[in-house]
Amino acid sequence: MHTWVKLGFVILFYFSATMIWAQPSCPLLLAKNAERLILEGEVAHGAHDMVLLLPECKDTSIILEYANDPTLKKDKTFKKLQKLFNEEKKTQSGVWCFDCFKYRISAIMDGRLDIADSDNTSFGHPTPFTRYRYTVSTVLKVKILGKL
Repeated sequence: MHTWVKLGFVILFYFSATMIWAQPSCPLLLAKNAERLILEGEVAHGAHDMVLLLPECKDTSIILEYANDPTLKKDKTFKKLQKLFNEEKKTQSGVWCFDCFKYRISAIMDGRLDIADSDNTSFGHPTPFTRYRYTVSTVLKVKILGKL
């Protein structure tokens, strides 16, 4: 019986460890304030901002901004991100459409992640909704996820 108990613990530990290691982890959990990171996620329209949604970080949005001109690489990939992000659906003649964006897009970007000390920091917003701000210096890759 004693051997079976040990074997049971070994099997239980193996499956528990395998399940934890097999799950993708949110890169925000181990990130430090002002750390330079390469992140990949969906670039979406927020109420007033661009936001970055990471598939591994459920229910967390990151305010997305561009770096100041000297550090921002405004190359072909950056311009593609801007074009696809701002492109709107064609509407019927005479029909006005607000925020009728055409695409869902994803991007891989290099930049600096700022993390607020608490949920009360707003990064310039009247009401705080996230602890994270990502300042993009280089857009490495852009792809269309689908149409909206």
